[in-house]
Amino acid sequence: MLVRVYENQALSMKCLNEWFTSFREGRESVSDSPRSERLMTFVSDENIEKMSKLVEKDRRLTVRRIVGR
Repeated sequence: MLVRVYENQALSMKCLNEWFTSFREGRESVSDSPRSERLMTFVSDENIEKMSKLVEKDRRLTVRRIVGR
């Protein structure tokens, strides 16, 4: 019935079930939960140059290893 009224703006059953479970477990708000702080990243000529040099030195370098540097 919700799909007939709201069409593709209606919540999916998966989302509805996840919300139901969250509220049943004690959640009291529909607001987003606080998230851990993430490092700010940005694209700059300097960062591009640094990454290019890293990859040139070791072409088998993985993203995980780059992040760990």
